Amino acid sequence: MKLTPWFPGNVKPVRVGVYERNYGKDDFLYCHWDGKYWHAWAMTPKQAEKVYALSALQILPWRGVLK
Repeated sequence: MKLTPWFPGNVKPVRVGVYERNYGKDDFLYCHWDGKYWHAWAMTPKQAEKVYALSALQILPWRGVLK
């Protein structure tokens, strides 16, 4: 899987979709960005597409998953 560089949490993605977020040292999980809010984490990108609960942590570093 190809990934973009990391972006700081105060920078929001331009596109709606699933991104990898850094929850701490070696703790990388997938979250869906709906264009306004991050949704709660999941273990895989496919699972993250189906999570509708909003994340309590809206400012974390993130990187894109390239197809």
